[in-house]
Amino acid sequence: MKLTGLFVALCAASSVYGTTVKLYTGRDFKGKCGEVSGGWVSGHEYHNVPSACKGKVQSFEVSVSAIDHGVRLWSKVKPSGEVMCGGSEAGYTTEDWRRPSISSTWNKKINCIEFIG
Repeated sequence: MKLTGLFVALCAASSVYGTTVKLYTGRDFKGKCGEVSGGWVSGHEYHNVPSACKGKVQSFEVSVSAIDHGVRLWSKVKPSGEVMCGGSEAGYTTEDWRRPSISSTWNKKINCIEFIG
């Protein structure tokens, strides 16, 4: 019984402390415009970046939780009613990743985030 309670508590904690992507409008992690978390993902979960970040991301920090498989960054926002992000893939990682300055090919192209569990 106690073991089941511990498992439930761990699962609840995981959903709160899942994979997180911090987004900044400035280089070198300045001007934080938002943070997107996937929670405890089973399968794929898609989130648009906060409106303050849309088309403005210059640097980012990804923290992948031990229970998730990775994060994929996409260029277009998820259209209303659609399940998935759109556009081209701006990046993919299965581990913690920081970019203090985004190259011109990536510049301002992170608008939707896919969490993979």
